[in-house]
Order: sequence, then C-alpha cells, then structure tokens
Amino acid sequence: MAEVTKIEQTLDPQNKYGEEVDEVSTGDSYVLTLADGHWCYGYQVDRIISGESITNREDALRTVKEMGSAILNISSTLRKDREIVLEAVKQDGQLLKHASDELKGDREIVLEAIQQNALALKLASTELKNNPEIVLEAVKRNGNAFEYAAYSLRSNREFVLTAVKHDATVFQHVSFGLIKDEEIVFEAVKRDGSQLQWASKQLRNNPELRKLAGWDE
Repeated sequence: MAEVTKIEQTLDPQNKYGEEVDEVSTGDSYVLTLADGHWCYGYQVDRIISGESITNREDALRTVKEMGSAILNISSTLRKDREIVLEAVKQDGQLLKHASDELKGDREIVLEAIQQNALALKLASTELKNNPEIVLEAVKRNGNAFEYAAYSLRSNREFVLTAVKHDATVFQHVSFGLIKDEEIVFEAVKRDGSQLQWASKQLRNNPELRKLAGWDE
C-alpha cells in the first residue's frame, strides 16, 4: 500500500491542487499526494485508500497509462511486466525505482526513464551504469547524472572528455585523478568558468585557466 501524506478534493481530477480534506467520500474527485512526492487521482484513489493492490494486468496497464504513479499500487508481480513499467517511466523516469530488478537492467526501459529524467540513471542496474551509451544519453540531458555512472566511466579519460563537452557539470563528478588533467579542465572551464573550482590546486592557479574562467579579469 502506498503511504498517503495529503488528500485534496478537486473539481478537476487532473488538477493536482484542491482543498485539503481528511477523508474521501464516494463519488467525489480527489488527488492524493504520496510519501515519495508522487501524486495520483481518479480510478486508483479508492484502491490506494483501501490498501487494495491491482492484480489484474488489464486494469493495471489502463491505470498506469492514466497516471504513471499508479505503479505504486499494483502487485509486485505486475511490476515485472515490461509493458506496464515502460508506460510508467515514460511519464516519470523516477518511477523506475518501483520496477523489478530485472527491468532496471532493461536497456529500452532505462533509456525511456533517463530521457524523461536523466537522474533516473541512479536507479539503473550496475551493468547499465557502466554502459557508455546509456550514461552519455543521461549526461546530454543533465550533467549531474554523471554522479551515478560507474567509476570505470568516471575515471575513463576519453569518455570524460566526450561527456564534459556535452555538459561541463560532468566535471564535478569525475575521478580524483582527472581533476589534474589540463585538457579536461580546459574543456569544462571553456563551457562554464565555475567548474575551475573543482580542479586540482595546481590548475586552479594556472593563469590561463583563471583568465578563461573569468577569475582574474
């Protein structure tokens, strides 16, 4: 059963905001805010309030298509269903955390998740966190996703050079050995001067890099 932190009555079930109430009444429309920050409305509200899990695949698929967060209230067996999980992560990549371990290692599902929310890389399998294509797709959308990449990629000089050219924020998450790499630091600082703060002390004092970063103007 999903933990509910707020119940709001609303005239429009697709509108998250309404008047906060303590309980639900049959026939009215509600929006539930769940403990993990997701929210849901309509068909799944009665099930969540009652603690009833959706065990019928057709019902689960229909409900998840309406609102991805309904995956929180389907049976553990159906969280292994590829089509259902794919529908959920298309709406909210962070819902990948409710998928089975097997599906967290499914390339297509993880790609869909990170295309919706790059930080969903955190929830992918160890194998996919070590996959250059998957990690690069995440980094193209949000450089901070590089924090969740495997160390083998965060310490791979050629990969880091490629990644930092897509988003300089990547530099904050590279291995210690690469903060001393002048070429990598140059590529990061060229795109975002603030990245110089993450470089080694020696490179932070490099006159050319300081000028490039706008530190010594």
